[in-house]
Amino acid sequence: MYYCFLGEVIEGTARLGRDPELDEHSQQLKQLKWTDLAELTEHAEIMRIRQAIAGA
Repeated sequence: MYYCFLGEVIEGTARLGRDPELDEHSQQLKQLKWTDLAELTEHAEIMRIRQAIAGA
């Protein structure tokens, strides 16, 4: 399972948080990684995001 979010870095440093209701081994988000959209042009999720942006 993965999650894909569109975001913009404004300031600060991104870091992975945690859900306080879950123990360390039950956290759903395991990694935070920034990837430039240009590197993922063929990815299905990114294609949908780019289409949504273009239609806005």
